[in-house]
Amino acid sequence: MYALNALIETQKHFLRSWEGAITKFGQIETDLVKLTRQSLKTQEDLSMMRSEVSGFRSDVTTRLDAVVARLTELENMVERSASEPRGARSEIVSMQNEVLNAVQAGTMGEGDIRQLKARLSELERRLALS
Repeated sequence: MYALNALIETQKHFLRSWEGAITKFGQIETDLVKLTRQSLKTQEDLSMMRSEVSGFRSDVTTRLDAVVARLTELENMVERSASEPRGARSEIVSMQNEVLNAVQAGTMGEGDIRQLKARLSELERRLALS
């Protein structure tokens, strides 16, 4: 009878240990579900950020292409007007360098675009006067 009692007590102890392990496993499973949800949310946020950056990148690329096209147009105009004084040519190169430095500095806000347009218009006006 003592052996049977000992066996029952051992099984009770085993079942309590098993119950504790199951409880811990449930907690771990709950934590894994939470982590999975957080991971999915983070992936969604990252995806959204990538799409926003992609849109910004394409906008900046479009603006840079427009600036490059204007600069190329300006360079062609300067080359066609070979009779213009060397001082004006030097000033044009200086203005082009200022424009390129502004582009390289990454200042492509609306204010900078207006400033670039004003400079290019002034330069075109000076070329027209030459």
